[in-house]
Amino acid sequence: MKLYFYNLDIYGSNPKGLCVKECEAEEKPKTYKAVDRVFPNYLSTAKKDDVGRITDFNCMFLTEPNFEYVKEAFRNRAERRIADKLEEIEKLKAELKIINESEV
Repeated sequence: MKLYFYNLDIYGSNPKGLCVKECEAEEKPKTYKAVDRVFPNYLSTAKKDDVGRITDFNCMFLTEPNFEYVKEAFRNRAERRIADKLEEIEKLKAELKIINESEV
């Protein structure tokens, strides 16, 4: 069977962005095993529970190709991270204001 690995390349020079690599896999009860030694995420097995989830390696794999789904998932994650950081910045600004207004 084939698995489709989508990798977000934000550091490399060729190509930047979302890339897809088709890999042959052997289906096991709870995992997929790489036929060609390793998958693009440098692992030889992939958990079935991880299908459609972004991993620590900025990688997602699917059993059917679906670039738009992957693009939306990475976009949502980036937007969520930005919102979290902006919220943290606001808290730090409030903390700094409290510090600056403090008197003995």
